[in-house]
Amino acid sequence: MMNYWFVTALCLIASALQAAPVRSPPLDLEDRHGLEWALNDDPVATLPWAKKQFEQLDKDKDPKRWVRALWFYAALVEEWKEIPGIRALVEEGAIIAEREQMHEEFLAFRGFLPGIITEETQGINAKSEDSGQTEAGYQSMIAEAKRLGVQRVEADAMASYAFYLRDLGETNRSLQLLLDANKLLADDLKATDLNRMSMKNNLALAFSYQVQKDKALALYQEIDGYCSRVRLRSFCVTNDYNLGKLLLDDDDLKTVAKSEAYFLKSLKSAEQIKERWSVATAHSGLITFHTKFKNYDKAVREAEHAIQLFTDIRNDVWLADSYKKGAKALIGARRFQEALEFIKLARETFPPDFRPDFDDLEDLSYQAWRGLGDTGRALEHLEKHNTEFKKIAKGREKSDYSKLMVGMGLQIEEEKNKVLSIDNELKNQKLRETERLRLFMLVMLGLSLLVMGSMVLAVMRSREVKVSRMKMQRILDNIEEGILTINSQLQVESEYSRYLQVLLGSQENMTGREALPLLLEKTTLNVEDRSMIHETLRASLGEDELQWFANEQHLPSELIYPEARGTRIVAVHWQPLFDKNQRVQSILIGLMDVTARRHLEAEIALERQRSDRQGQRIRDLAQADAQRVDDLLHQAQTLGTRLPLALESDTQRMSVLRELHTIKGIARTLGLKELSAESHELEEQLQRYSAATLGLIEEHSARFKDTVEGCLGITTQIFGRRTQRQVATHRHLAEVVDRILPDLMERLQEAGMQLRGLEIVDQVLPWSPELLQASEQILLHALTNAADHGFILPRQQGLPTEAPRFHIEAHRRRHTIEFIVRDNGAGLDLKKLQALADKLGFIPDPGRSVADVVFLDGSTTANQISRTSGRGIGMAAIRGICQQWGGEVHMGTNPDGHGAQLLVTLPASMLKASA
Repeated sequence: MMNYWFVTALCLIASALQAAPVRSPPLDLEDRHGLEWALNDDPVATLPWAKKQFEQLDKDKDPKRWVRALWFYAALVEEWKEIPGIRALVEEGAIIAEREQMHEEFLAFRGFLPGIITEETQGINAKSEDSGQTEAGYQSMIAEAKRLGVQRVEADAMASYAFYLRDLGETNRSLQLLLDANKLLADDLKATDLNRMSMKNNLALAFSYQVQKDKALALYQEIDGYCSRVRLRSFCVTNDYNLGKLLLDDDDLKTVAKSEAYFLKSLKSAEQIKERWSVATAHSGLITFHTKFKNYDKAVREAEHAIQLFTDIRNDVWLADSYKKGAKALIGARRFQEALEFIKLARETFPPDFRPDFDDLEDLSYQAWRGLGDTGRALEHLEKHNTEFKKIAKGREKSDYSKLMVGMGLQIEEEKNKVLSIDNELKNQKLRETERLRLFMLVMLGLSLLVMGSMVLAVMRSREVKVSRMKMQRILDNIEEGILTINSQLQVESEYSRYLQVLLGSQENMTGREALPLLLEKTTLNVEDRSMIHETLRASLGEDELQWFANEQHLPSELIYPEARGTRIVAVHWQPLFDKNQRVQSILIGLMDVTARRHLEAEIALERQRSDRQGQRIRDLAQADAQRVDDLLHQAQTLGTRLPLALESDTQRMSVLRELHTIKGIARTLGLKELSAESHELEEQLQRYSAATLGLIEEHSARFKDTVEGCLGITTQIFGRRTQRQVATHRHLAEVVDRILPDLMERLQEAGMQLRGLEIVDQVLPWSPELLQASEQILLHALTNAADHGFILPRQQGLPTEAPRFHIEAHRRRHTIEFIVRDNGAGLDLKKLQALADKLGFIPDPGRSVADVVFLDGSTTANQISRTSGRGIGMAAIRGICQQWGGEVHMGTNPDGHGAQLLVTLPASMLKASA
């Protein structure tokens, strides 16, 4: 796709463009306003004129116009890097622009191509040869624009830096940079409306990325109003598409429906100016729009248009995305076989260095195979990323919580209401009986027949009461919950559920028994907790509702019953029943056995944890170098078989520790966080080896091997390309250093330091895979040790330190390969090393320094242990690697007397090891 600086060049080097009238070719190279207007109005029609102007000019006779023509031509051509010799022309244009003080063109050329260094900018860029593609490069671009006083270009350099940070995941820093850039342009009196609107478009994209849709929508609508006032077709085509895309991603279908008008408007304008890229993106947006509204046939037609256009302009990422969107529409149209073909084309079209949304393709494959009735093939795609379990677990969890709501909430409330209703009915019936009896006594003297009738009526009513009681008891006998009420004496009342006896393991009649010993005696509650429950209920009975709510937090919501076959968990619900004065008369208690549900919740949590860990493994392995991962995992698997030997002797244990330390370091540089952490934990346990820690060592050994086997399984089953080990293709020492450098820089930055220099002298060509692997392990430990002891630890101790610099040399001698690693750090503390040598009984070889004591197992001068040093393993690991290949290693002071030097010699036969 177009480099971001192409976009910025379209509008950010103009000096005073306002709402100017429309210009048409022929244009004038002296009129930068008109050039910028043409760039944002109809670049396709302007391109022939720009090419002709550039080809006709002579850079020697008219250098300024030649520079302007080169800038204009390069800005118009999207794929300008394919033009033969264009890089050399742009580099030459930067030099001439700097010489002629054409600051805006000079900075634009720096944005076009990374690595342009001239005499003026050599001091700024000396440490960032890839300026424009790294953080240091973007910062130098901003500094250069500020130095030259070009605020608009400074703002756009900040925007470029912001998008670079967003791609690294630092979204907050990215958004803040864009806000600062927007403010910088707003305060720049020389900036044009087009400059400001372009920056607002960048800010709107950032707000969209952070799901701040309201802010993004306000900015896009402001730009849309600007487009309605001026005629800038190319610029407004892009805004129409962005506005439509924002509305399309909304959850409200009414809002989504508004996006179609913007896509159609963008499509129509793009067709008028023949911008094939914009035409294609508008069709892409319409695919998703019609799919959302289930207009699948229209969506398929839009996909066919987009696919044809992206094929013509050779953009594989958007082409693959169009295939994916088209597959989704075909599935909606039930054209499953065609959908599978689109999915296959999407997989094949995505560039090798671009990771598509793999889960989307797997989900679409699942839907297509399911639509064809091939359940087996459908399930294969689900199982690839554990989606089947996640869906099942989510469904089970939802169902389980639904049951919990019904069981503990609705059922208890329902039964409570039934009990209260029956109790109220009985009270009302008793009141009516009393009234009838009173009337009966008043008239009994003269109305004996009526008395007899009243007696018969009373008997009938008594039968009704009995029937009502029987119905209530039948309900209580058949509900699978423990329900009881306790009176003011904390005794069980006569109405309770039969299941209560099953729940408490008692077949005796519970009426009149003390409730709390019955409920709490067999639980895990101690005497103090039981006393608190007793006092809480005593304090609440007979009191008002406020007193109950003030004390109910002291009542447990769960009771745990230890049993021979396992712990049983019972959920408890306490509900006060009030009298007519709204005082607590009795308490309804509901009990439910939730043991099975708790176990299910624990299983779901465990499976979710396993699934998350598996997903993290997949992401880490997918981002790492395949060959290096394969080599590391096989090395770790071999070490796993040797772990039992570490318990047999100190020699075997130190050998395992050295290799484990190396595996940890390589895993850290590859970004395999889980393997690095497990290696570190096992290393910690092995260093604290004793009879008391054997159990922990075995546990961590098992976890280490499980992690290794899990990663191997992923590389075999999911990333099938890693099942066969390949011969290493690296043939340079610099490539080995590049693997280690990011982790080294990160640790220095965490300590508040920046790497200021790294020199590599490689006189060993070609390299064998074995020598490369050995050198990587040696340099990993050597640079880690140099960074910690030369810079980080001295700085933590308050000692003065220089900016870190490293020098690495590799020479081929007659019979050996010689490595030299130098640093400008704090150097060697010979007094401390001599004391350590005396303690360990170490005597250096003739002509060698006492500093060689650091290569002994467990030898260290660090006062405290960190995650990377202080254990006396890293340097011992270097010695082990050298001894494995028949080499030697020595430590000393640099020839200039500052810093430290590591000297490694390996046999030259290693160059032929892979032959």
